[in-house]
Amino acid sequence: MQFHLISEYVLVVAGRTCFISFRANDGKLWCHVTAAETVFGAVREGWEFFQDPFWRGPTPSRDTTFEISLVGDERRWLVKAKRAVH
Repeated sequence: MQFHLISEYVLVVAGRTCFISFRANDGKLWCHVTAAETVFGAVREGWEFFQDPFWRGPTPSRDTTFEISLVGDERRWLVKAKRAVH
């Protein structure tokens, strides 16, 4: 699996559908689908989704690493939540 520089995200994926995922302590993968203009925007969207009271799964912490991927694309980006969420 190849990971790419965050600066590439804005140039080629702004506004496209993406998956935001993280692994919980038990190893299970949890995902959210959204569209965003930047990789940090995608992480913020995922963060808000996973923090919402209706969410019944595990809640990520600011130290959680999110993986952002695009629908129909092999590229992946890894971002710590604390870099995108204030």
